[in-house]
Amino acid sequence: MNLIKKLFFNQIDSLASAAIVLGFFSLASKVLGLARDLILYGTFGAGDELDMYYAAFRIPDTIFNLLIIGALSASFVPILSKYFYRKEDALAWKTINDVLNIFLFSVILGSLILAVFAPVLLKFIVPGWSGEKFEVTLTLTRIMLLSPIFLTVSSVAGAALQSSKRFIMFAFAPVVYNAGIIIGAVFFVKSMGIYGLALGVILGSALHFLAQLPVLFSLGYKYKISFDLKNPDVRRIFKIMLPRTLSLGVNQINFFIITIFASLLASGSLSIFYLASNIHNIFFGLIGISFSVAAFPALSAYLANGEKEKFTAVFSRTMREIIFFIIPATVFLIVFRSEIVHFIGGRGNIDYIATKSSLVFLALGLAAQSLVSQIVRTFWALGDTKTPFYASLFGLAANVGAATWFVFYSGFGVVGLAIAFSLTNIVNFFMLYFFLRRKINYLDEARVVNSFVRIFAASLLGGSAVWFLANLFPGDFDKMGGLALVARLTAGFIATALAFSFFAWIFHVRELSMFVKAVKRRLVNIFATNVAEADGGSGKI
Repeated sequence: MNLIKKLFFNQIDSLASAAIVLGFFSLASKVLGLARDLILYGTFGAGDELDMYYAAFRIPDTIFNLLIIGALSASFVPILSKYFYRKEDALAWKTINDVLNIFLFSVILGSLILAVFAPVLLKFIVPGWSGEKFEVTLTLTRIMLLSPIFLTVSSVAGAALQSSKRFIMFAFAPVVYNAGIIIGAVFFVKSMGIYGLALGVILGSALHFLAQLPVLFSLGYKYKISFDLKNPDVRRIFKIMLPRTLSLGVNQINFFIITIFASLLASGSLSIFYLASNIHNIFFGLIGISFSVAAFPALSAYLANGEKEKFTAVFSRTMREIIFFIIPATVFLIVFRSEIVHFIGGRGNIDYIATKSSLVFLALGLAAQSLVSQIVRTFWALGDTKTPFYASLFGLAANVGAATWFVFYSGFGVVGLAIAFSLTNIVNFFMLYFFLRRKINYLDEARVVNSFVRIFAASLLGGSAVWFLANLFPGDFDKMGGLALVARLTAGFIATALAFSFFAWIFHVRELSMFVKAVKRRLVNIFATNVAEADGGSGKI
């Protein structure tokens, strides 16, 4: 029992260890996400049913992102990080209760309002739909409006766990969220059809919330009904919330644009885009989100205490580690795109060419998207949510223009949505980095650029070698079974990792040795804990 508590409840101070933990559970969540997509596309195919499901998800996802993520991610974590860093837990618990009650009330009210006006909103979101397809989407939307209520409580708990550097159960929550959706797809769909998916989303949201509560209570938290709007921290959150919420609103508009454009294309277009997006998001979540989330509390705490050198060191190291993992991951997605798409959508009725092409273009923007996640959180740590908002406005304009051109005028169809999405991320990266550089005089750019060049060269050479080997053993993926595809993908992933590591060693990529040392250190710590427990807690090894 003590071992379980140490592994799941203890604080993780090392950035690399935190990123590894977050990455591990992100991988577990993404594996379940793959299983979810296998079931969804195998059951429904890329057609009307999944189009309705993904379109219905837009409104609940928007209310959650705007009212909760907009406030908590930008301002709440820095505030709580400061309190936990200074051992002022009582102030942290009071602020948590104030924020929880205020935002829970807001989300419940917002969900009710949106449920009433959902028919009007859906006419703008899916202008190309009517009749039964529209009505089913409306019902799915209203059912899934329950999920933001559970996720509100979950997000407050998650902010507390991040701030106190208890990352494991925070990272585990998305695993059970996907498990809930899978339960809905496997069991509820049999008796309820497409509506079973909506109930699966509700179940997943509830599990996401319940998974984090034990650790939160172990820290000493006690729930109290409190609506102190005069709390200076609550006021600060509202002050920072507006530009952050507007920024997220712009990001949500980007997804609405994708939905709108896809609704005007052939049936299944929205499902094709989301299938490619879900695949590319595996590595975005595993690498981009994991490292930026792990670094966020440290960046916030160092800035709050005026430790600028430590801040710069953490920022530089996080950027380099993201680059170290994301570029070879991009190579893997491009080289093995056919195997991946056939494995996940092999049993469904999908357009393989459009899905693979969409995946390639999304992969090309993966590095920029991951680095944007880190840079945006750096702005939040600085207390600046306005600059990301202004950048997102420009990105929105770029997305609308690019999507209009590539989807309709250039004839790319749904693939044009992927091109526009990646271009938007690339534009946002350069713009945000430019403005961050103006705010901070030194970001250790020389080391970041040096690492990028070496990692890019190692990835390119390693990817070329793997591509050559893969083409020596071609396969008919339409006829290849699931186990054979898994074996080929596993071998391809290992080969890509080994080839990249070899060339990274040749080019003296410093991040390779840092990663190896971090893994060794983590394994040694776990081994030492196991031995100590076996000795009855004596600590003797």
